[in-house]
Amino acid sequence: MDSHQPKISIIITCYNYEKYIKTSIESVLNQDYANKELIVVDDVSSDSSREIISRYDDRLTTVFHNENKGHGGAFNSGFAASSGELVIFLDADDYLLPGALDIAVANLSTDCAIYMYHMDLVDAEGRVYDVFPKYEAPFDTVKAKDKLLHCGRYQSTVTSGLVFSRSFLNHVMPMDESAFRQGGDGYLVTLAPLYGSAHGFDDKLSAYRQHGDNHSGFNQLLLKRAEWCIEHDKQRYLALVSHAEQMGHLLSIDKIAQNDLLHLEQRMCQLLFSDNTDNRPTLRTFIANNAIKAMRYTNLSPANVVLIKAWWFLLKMLPKLYAKKIFAWRMLPSSRPLFLKKLAKLLRRI
Repeated sequence: MDSHQPKISIIITCYNYEKYIKTSIESVLNQDYANKELIVVDDVSSDSSREIISRYDDRLTTVFHNENKGHGGAFNSGFAASSGELVIFLDADDYLLPGALDIAVANLSTDCAIYMYHMDLVDAEGRVYDVFPKYEAPFDTVKAKDKLLHCGRYQSTVTSGLVFSRSFLNHVMPMDESAFRQGGDGYLVTLAPLYGSAHGFDDKLSAYRQHGDNHSGFNQLLLKRAEWCIEHDKQRYLALVSHAEQMGHLLSIDKIAQNDLLHLEQRMCQLLFSDNTDNRPTLRTFIANNAIKAMRYTNLSPANVVLIKAWWFLLKMLPKLYAKKIFAWRMLPSSRPLFLKKLAKLLRRI
């Protein structure tokens, strides 16, 4: 081991992922980079995950919870057991690509809190079918903090495409386990630009598996996901306001929410698909108008901006039945008519 190599901690968080945990573990152990430590946190799995993890006892550190603590709790336990200068939280159904740790170290930078990478989007069997996030929406770097303070969000990615500096994590860990039983990565991404710079790269670090069982799977019911996202945003905003206030930034949660385009999408979804919300056309108009204004903070091409603004305009103008249909077409590509699928492919190529 080269003593000059920065140490990287990889923390795999697992809950009932017996089908995938072996691949995830071996993707780390097979990295050529020497100065690494692997920590696997099992959050009281009821399947054979622990048995599989235990087979690697001599090559990793295990943390076996006695009670289920959720995503945030698993992050907390893994970080407490780690010592690396760089930290990667890897979901147990995802895996690192060959050379990932060498890429992470090559991009090491002073004062950087968060490093953002693309990922291969793969199916349950590991077949690559796309990239996540799409390259047409580049990561926010220089403007990340400004956008965060204005709309509570910036263009980043999810757990397995992120690398964090330990110096940043020391400021914000442990996180509130009850507030972030799911979406612990959202808490970290939200706070990172307050404590250092954000760097984004076109390199792919990992594979992000979509299989229908993961919390963020695209085939979940729209309303269920919207309700979770809205609550998660509330917890993120509270954390952001608290940490920003310590640095002299006084923020309003209401103003942040009105400028957060993805939050507004979920608010519209809840409005359209729930029977228990206020369905007045004026409320749909209010949300859509805020979303159209918030489009100026996106990284999309001018053509995409025009198309999405038109989508929002239709959402506020059409009868509810038709508004629900076009909302689903954008959120769930599989529900689109054939002509729209062909149009979407054409626009991506352009």
